[in-house]
This record gives sequence, C-alpha cells and structure tokens, in this order.
Amino acid sequence: MNQRKIILTSIITMVIITIIDSSINISYTNAVGAAAGYTGSTVENSGRSCAFTSPCHGGTANSQPLISTNIDPNGYVPDSTYSISITVNQLGVSKFGFQSSPQDGNGDLIGTVILDNPAETQLLMSGKYITHTASGTSGIDSRSWTYSWTAPPTGLGPVTFYAAANATNGDSTSSGDVIYTHSMLIQEEGFNSVFETLSNVNNVQVFVDFASSILIFGLEGSMQRFDNIEIYSIAGALVTRVTNIHESEVWIDVSSLSKGMYIYRTQELGGQIATGKFFRP
Repeated sequence: MNQRKIILTSIITMVIITIIDSSINISYTNAVGAAAGYTGSTVENSGRSCAFTSPCHGGTANSQPLISTNIDPNGYVPDSTYSISITVNQLGVSKFGFQSSPQDGNGDLIGTVILDNPAETQLLMSGKYITHTASGTSGIDSRSWTYSWTAPPTGLGPVTFYAAANATNGDSTSSGDVIYTHSMLIQEEGFNSVFETLSNVNNVQVFVDFASSILIFGLEGSMQRFDNIEIYSIAGALVTRVTNIHESEVWIDVSSLSKGMYIYRTQELGGQIATGKFFRP
C-alpha cells in the first residue's frame, strides 16, 4: 500500500513539474523577443505584426503613434545618426514587448540600426530588426525603448520606420494581449532628383519615384489608415483603384499608365479625403 502511495505521489509530482516547466517555457519564449519580420511592414509578411504570430499573441493589431524621432521634418541627412524611440501605452499593464525596422520600398533594411541599451534590446537578422530582451519588458501602464539609426549614403530616398508593440497580460497564453502598430515615412533631405513630393495635404504625403514609376502614399504622424486610393485620367476615367488597404503607407506601381497627367484620390478609414495630380513621364 505504501509503495503504491509512493508511486502515485511520484507520478503526480512529475505531472506538476511538467506543467510548471511548460508554463515557464511559454512565458520565456514570449519574453526573449519578437519573431523576426512581424513589424506590420506593408511590404513583407503581408503587413503582419505579432498579432498574427501563432502561438505568441492573438487578436487584431490596433493603431497607436508608437514612433518618435529627432529627424528634421525636412528629412534625414545621409550618413547622420538619429534617435528613434518606440513608446506603447496601455493602462493596467506591466509587461510589454516590441519590434521595429527601418525599410525601403522593397522591404529591405535601409541605414544601420544601433543598440543604445544592449541589456534591454537586441538585433535580429543581421540588424534588420530590433526587439526587446527578457530584461526589457517591464513597465507600469507604458514602456519605451530607444535605439540609434545611422542614415544610408546619399541617393537612397525615403525610409519607412515600422514598429509593432505588445501590451501583454502576462498569462503565458496567446489571448488577452493588445497589439499596436505604427509606421513613419521619412524623406531624404533634398532628394528630389528621383523622388518628388507631390502633395502634403491633411497629413497625406505623396511621393513619386520617376525611375521605377512608383507612387508612395503615406500618413505621417497619424493614427489613421488608408481605406482606398483611386487614380483617374485627367478626363475623369478611373484607371486604378486599391481597396481595403487598412495601412498607413501604400506603394502603387503606375508603370502601366500611359504618359500624361493623372488625378489621385485617397480616403482614410475615418472618411478624410485628399486629392492631387501627378504627371506620368
């Protein structure tokens, strides 16, 4: 009888240890940093953030102005170094995470990301992404991380900073967490030989890349996102329409358009509309 009790007790103890160890491993996996490539970038992983990274976190990404920088509004100066901060706010939360990446229109790293605090942040994929470490997740209602970014040499054009942040309930499951995303489009100072600023109305910035016939629409400093974008001929005929965008930055290939003047119309999810013209050379 005593032998049976000892065996039963041993089995129960092993089960408890296994459950505890599994819980610790899940929690640890979430804490050591976000999986690479889930910043909400519109040009990689279909714009996914850590809200889509099963089994880490579930739910839908929300908008919050996470990114701030000391880069001049006129644009970055090539080969100069700037400070980039990611701040997420969520009342009642004491554990946070993030991932950020500066990218060009192809989703490639642009410039150099430099760690300011190696104890609380780390680089992934040869420096393309920066994320938290296990020591960089605690906070009371908010959390900030800062890193340095050295701009690329002259002539590379706009950079988009992407960021996704997680306000977690810390229960070691994929539910109950709140994910936020934000992007910030920044031009290269004085770089108009290839990219031309077409418009800056109602926070809508529009650039054109004459070399590859790309229109770039961005909502700088805004929590809003585009709903749809339309392009019309000068005679008023609809030639291109992109719908259900739900992103703050869009790149549209206009290489198929014939030479001439065109009109664009953007509509945000909140209903705000901006219009302008561009010439297809």
